[in-house]
Amino acid sequence: MQGLPELLQPRALTRLQLPSGKFADLPICAPKFTKWTGQPPKFTFGNKPVLLHQGAPIFAELLVLRLLEAEGWAGVWVSSYGGLKFLREMPEGPALTSDLIEIPDAKREFIEALTRSIGRVGGCFDVFAWRDDELIFCETKRRGHDQLRQPQLGWIEAALVAGISSDRLLVVEWSFAGSS
Repeated sequence: MQGLPELLQPRALTRLQLPSGKFADLPICAPKFTKWTGQPPKFTFGNKPVLLHQGAPIFAELLVLRLLEAEGWAGVWVSSYGGLKFLREMPEGPALTSDLIEIPDAKREFIEALTRSIGRVGGCFDVFAWRDDELIFCETKRRGHDQLRQPQLGWIEAALVAGISSDRLLVVEWSFAGSS
């Protein structure tokens, strides 16, 4: 995939069976991130792993976004926690109200249309990024701890039906640096 940072370059494909019974092959990468060892942030979404990036604590979703931004992409962390919300910074509390940002209307309308097509907010990939006419969705999963769930499989299917190419749906299966 062109224009992605080295850590997010796909190394393989993962085959997924979608709710319709069809299969989709999505690119997958396996970056290693450094664990944050300092004071945990005020809000951790119930002990979400915290990583180190440029000397500060950060969640995996925002670290992926930062890596994309360094390559010229714009984007957001798409949170379905309490409704569809767009973030760019570490959240300060569970309401997320002070952390929300606006995104271009066409991008927001696109995600809202996908959400309506599957009938629920949950399932949208964690990171939505765009650069010129390109777009990418990235789903962060901690290797050995997380896996794609049924709502995400439904969202993948809706995205494919909406014309998103499977190579634009990247699974980021990350692990801590120093672990296997």
